Amino acid sequence: MELPVPFLAGEESLPPQMGGIDSSSLIVPRAAKISGSGLTGAECYFLVSCTASLHETCQIVRHLSVLNELLFPARLEVRESSTQGGKLSLVSFDEHVLYLPDARDEPLRQAMALLCWLLKTHRCVGSLYITGHTLSKHKSLLCEAIGCSSSMTSLRFHSWSVAMLEALLNAASSATHLNELECTAFAQCTNDLSRTISKILWALKSLKSLKIPSLVMSSRGARVFFDDLRATGALEELSLHESAISEAGRDLFVKYMSSSASLTSLSVVASINSKPGLLGCIAEGLLANRTVRNLHLRHVPFDPSSVRIAEKLLETNEALRYFTITCAPKYTPTHPSSQCASLVTALASNATLEELKLPVHLWSLDKWIDFVNMVAAKQTLKNVVIDVDVSASEILPGICSALQQSGAEAKVSFAQYYMLGRIHLLACKSFRDIYLSLPRNDAIVGIRQLPAYGHIISIHVGVWIHDEELSSALAAYIGAVRFLQKLELIFFSDSRDTVHNTSRPWTAMMRSLGRNTSVRELQVTVVAESGALDDRQIVLLAEAVESNENIRKLLFDSDHPALTAAFLRRLASGIADNYSLVSVTLRGNADKDAAGDLFTVRDTVRRNSGLVARAIDFADGQRFDKYVV
Repeated sequence: MELPVPFLAGEESLPPQMGGIDSSSLIVPRAAKISGSGLTGAECYFLVSCTASLHETCQIVRHLSVLNELLFPARLEVRESSTQGGKLSLVSFDEHVLYLPDARDEPLRQAMALLCWLLKTHRCVGSLYITGHTLSKHKSLLCEAIGCSSSMTSLRFHSWSVAMLEALLNAASSATHLNELECTAFAQCTNDLSRTISKILWALKSLKSLKIPSLVMSSRGARVFFDDLRATGALEELSLHESAISEAGRDLFVKYMSSSASLTSLSVVASINSKPGLLGCIAEGLLANRTVRNLHLRHVPFDPSSVRIAEKLLETNEALRYFTITCAPKYTPTHPSSQCASLVTALASNATLEELKLPVHLWSLDKWIDFVNMVAAKQTLKNVVIDVDVSASEILPGICSALQQSGAEAKVSFAQYYMLGRIHLLACKSFRDIYLSLPRNDAIVGIRQLPAYGHIISIHVGVWIHDEELSSALAAYIGAVRFLQKLELIFFSDSRDTVHNTSRPWTAMMRSLGRNTSVRELQVTVVAESGALDDRQIVLLAEAVESNENIRKLLFDSDHPALTAAFLRRLASGIADNYSLVSVTLRGNADKDAAGDLFTVRDTVRRNSGLVARAIDFADGQRFDKYVV
């Protein structure tokens, strides 16, 4: 193995492979200590070259902790990839993490230099996910590194600046090995941006997946886009804003769909002002296509003529396997029974669909009963999700009854349901995920009934911290339940609450969390008045998480910097012995003194997720378990 190459700080000491990078020295510091502004106390710098091979990971995996210390000021970290065997991912975490003061310029420049060096010289870096806020100050350096990467196959980014968006997409057009590109930024496509997208389609012969669901296209840009798609014709997955279809026109979209022999997944996101006929245009395109297996429509409106074309698609298409429609009530038909009733018959005649997701507003109760009976008898349809909300409360009991009587509960589930009453409906096994929002006395009764509903695997509940009876009922449930997988607790207080009257109920719930053996994902939000909780109480939460060997994912959200700091401090002090947590998300505010504890927590979670990635490779029969020692 090649030994690290030490060098001094300063531009003149940068090795040849750093060519073009004009920032501070690199890597990796020994005996370094992280602070809110970056690293302090670094004593030695050294570089390690990439040693990745077909069956061996790069030697750099031994240095991920110190690498991530240097990357921390840019809100970046290197992780072992769970989807690309033996590869590493560079990931931004600033949009998911609590607010910290910005780093000083020098540590940020050093972090950017490291990011660019990794992209330019390490073929083990297979994917990059970045957000634009922290990195926008060094746009040119970042874009140069993206364009020079010889191994990056996946690039995802979110940017709040059109200029940053254009620069990143232009850089992506030079990343010759890229096969996945995702941009979730909302932007109006300028002429320059449209030309850049065309450049990407022509330049990247390896591109298989393009996701641009929030890029709003003009008429000219949309027409050029579909002409280029048809000419290049290699995409397997496409996600786009509805403006691309509506502005290009039905003929161009259908022409592209009929010519594509590789596209297997199509996703369309509509806006509030989408034009009538969009559903029909999409359905007509699918009628001309024989390869798309996965269709996802979000907020796409219904109109009579479109529904008739959609019926024909469902009756005749033999390629579609997964069909998802998600929409808010305002996007659904005014009279669903009159416009969409015949879709039930069309779905009954389809012989290939395996999974469906539909909004509850699609049909009236009688048609839902027909649909449920059809699903129960249909062997090819394996899984159905019904997107429900409180406005469907009138027809929901009838749907539940039909599900229970037909025996379709095993196939059909409801998406998360905001339950305001009628707890008895939970006897229907199609409920899996509920948000409990009941009057106080009803909530106590409901929580005490929950153990009878073993099919409920996810619960979200709000609790007034001082309410000892409610807290006691919830604590008893949490401590005893053996089937709950996800738990979200939202703690409230009022101006009368003090540490004295919240201590006992809070302690009871924290102890029950420590005893629980089923919860894999825990979310805790504290919406409390100042003085309702103190450091000692919040420490109990950290101790419960740290000692629980089943919790895999954690989210903690608090608007009180002092509580956040206390939680982080306690979690960081003992997390090294925890090998269960693979994801920790923190929201809210914190001061710069919390940065060191945040890094300790993130680094341990990164270590644990890396072990999971290695286990996946091993289970898949890969040989990437041969890590450098």
